[in-house]
Amino acid sequence: MANQSLFEAARPNRTKQEKAMPAERVQPLKHKDLGELIVEWAKNPGSRPATNDNGEILDVDQFRKDVAHLVKIPEQIKRIVFVQPLKTGAEEFEYYIRLPLEELVMTSVQKAKDHDVSAQNDTDDPYPVPDFYEIFLNTAPDDRNHEAMLYRRIADYTFAHCH
Repeated sequence: MANQSLFEAARPNRTKQEKAMPAERVQPLKHKDLGELIVEWAKNPGSRPATNDNGEILDVDQFRKDVAHLVKIPEQIKRIVFVQPLKTGAEEFEYYIRLPLEELVMTSVQKAKDHDVSAQNDTDDPYPVPDFYEIFLNTAPDDRNHEAMLYRRIADYTFAHCH
């Protein structure tokens, strides 16, 4: 496994065509509504779609359809697993660090570098930040809806692939 990414190790039977396809990003469409759904899944595991004992969704195609109004999940994604840390004691719990695909990280790093170059050259190549951040920050402090912003951020952090 030394020369394999974790993704390759997890999917050893991918076809040459699958390996050649660039990774598509999951695209949240309605951050607030998606964030509310994620909070519900975190609070109430029974509200999640059917999974096996490892948290793997049993019918990914149906799940994709069920959440299509909230998030675009690329057809490339054939396996989705719910992972939630378990509290093991009053002061202890396990924590997972979810790493994005190397390809997505490298694409994002290049986009950020390109943005820095375009900013130095006064060209317009905005760094892709979801609109809701700017809207929130440009709203008068007394008029900000912090709960709605929290749900949007939860969706962004849960589904963003280092974008």
